[in-house]
Amino acid sequence: MLTVALVRRKAELFFSDYLRRLAHGDEATLFPWAVAGTLPSTAAELNTLLREEMPRLRELAAPQRVGGYQLDTEITNLRATGFGEQTWPRRVVFTSAAELLTFLGREWQRQSRHLAAVVALLREQLPELPAAWLARQLKFGLAYPPAEWQDLVLVARYFLYLAVTPGAVPCYVRELPIPVHTKFVEEHEAVLTALLRQLVPAYLNEAGRTFAARLRLREPEPLVYVRILDPQLSAGLSFGLSEFMVPLSKFQDLQPPGHTVLITENKITFLTLPALADTVAVWGQGFAVGLVEHAAWLQARQVFYWGDLDAAGLQIL
Repeated sequence: MLTVALVRRKAELFFSDYLRRLAHGDEATLFPWAVAGTLPSTAAELNTLLREEMPRLRELAAPQRVGGYQLDTEITNLRATGFGEQTWPRRVVFTSAAELLTFLGREWQRQSRHLAAVVALLREQLPELPAAWLARQLKFGLAYPPAEWQDLVLVARYFLYLAVTPGAVPCYVRELPIPVHTKFVEEHEAVLTALLRQLVPAYLNEAGRTFAARLRLREPEPLVYVRILDPQLSAGLSFGLSEFMVPLSKFQDLQPPGHTVLITENKITFLTLPALADTVAVWGQGFAVGLVEHAAWLQARQVFYWGDLDAAGLQIL
């Protein structure tokens, strides 16, 4: 049955299609758009609807109402008490986006204006981005105001430059030469990842474990925490320390004293290990496999691994 509630429900569902076409720039092709309903099936039903729904439908369709819709009517042979034979609307027709948005209300109008501004900005300043991308990623299009999209475009253009500039020196994420605040890139990881996968898929390192690694940016190198558990061994070192940290890339060349190496995953376990003769302890921090793989000097030592008895621990082992 055609009612205002039915028209609104279908219009709200249709709005998503409208936004997708707006992203493509051809939303006008959706109109005219109609919502159809069945005719009343009984005189009692017709009587109720004439009293309750017809005034509302006609009010919203009134010619003087800006943005109203058109009513298509069909003669029914049903008679309603006190009304006689009546016409009942067969469907409502929205002839333009303006009519649809006026019917839906301010919030829907705001979303439409918002997305239209983003579409115009991207079309002008990032023409490399296909309209189909934004149509698929409406959540991003609506999540950020145009001013914020302006900064996203600046970041995207910088990575477009990197993708065609062999030998460009990588930066840390917070030192990128882009006029946005230092945390901007990190705070927009999801949308930037989606953007760059579309714009520069060959440039990204999808195997990277972190956002910065996927963008081929510099990262602070992990430090390997080492403890010399034999006091006699630490006394023989030139720097005389029993605990120290070294960059992961330097660990492979470390060559510490001691015949036994104990690699632990749990930090508290590592820190509370007692003195052990001829033994060096290493905190694995989740990259124990990489330690063993790249530090050739470990092959000449007796290596013990102390990890959790769970899936991750067994996988590392």
